[in-house]
Amino acid sequence: MPDSITNVEITKAVNDLTKPATDHVATEHALNINIQDANNYTLLCTPKKLEELAVGFLFNQKLIHAIADIENITVIDKNNITVELNNTTPKPINNYLVTSSSGMSANFTPETLLTMHQPAATTLNIKLENIYNLMRELSPHQMIFKKTGGTHAVAIFNQEQKIIAYAEDIGRHNAFDKVIGHCLKEKINLASCGAILSSRVSFEMAQKAARAGLGVIIAVSAPTSLAITAAETWNITLCGFTRDNQTNIYTHPDRITP
Repeated sequence: MPDSITNVEITKAVNDLTKPATDHVATEHALNINIQDANNYTLLCTPKKLEELAVGFLFNQKLIHAIADIENITVIDKNNITVELNNTTPKPINNYLVTSSSGMSANFTPETLLTMHQPAATTLNIKLENIYNLMRELSPHQMIFKKTGGTHAVAIFNQEQKIIAYAEDIGRHNAFDKVIGHCLKEKINLASCGAILSSRVSFEMAQKAARAGLGVIIAVSAPTSLAITAAETWNITLCGFTRDNQTNIYTHPDRITP
């Protein structure tokens, strides 16, 4: 498996002086997900937790609905994963937005986008202090980012506000797929869980949270307007600009206590 960090020779410039140097960059890797008797997908990703990425990607694209829908998954080599679905797996829903992590697109109106998921359960409540603590806990996990500055991170926390899954990737969509894939493989019920993001919150990220049944999103950066509308519709508490003991609560503040 390729390493997640690649060393490259560069010319370093400081003021008007230059010198040879070595830099660390995040490795960009092509992964082919081959679904038997169905489509093939190519994702550009960080070459780590690739099986989890495949599982999470298939789940978030509604190609599977549970880990039991996968009969067999095989890592052929560093670039190829083959997935065999069982005979009882429901056919994929055609009118489903394929996220930008797959390089494909479809035409949807905001009205149809917002009918894709059911509202999240209200079983997760969280204190403001724990929101700040969880965001601080994300940083020590970002080992690739610390060396390269080139990855995003996503973590899942449970009802006790403990991080139970973590992933880094060059794509924030991939990182989310990886943590969801991990939880599916471990048969973790995500209905009382939330997500921590090192990135902004676009509609696609809100959609992945809703698909998994997550009730809270805590992000270090900004949400988009459609992400806010989606979180409001899907009963997700959305917190953005979470840093330095501050956060903006955009939707469903009732889950949060001082």
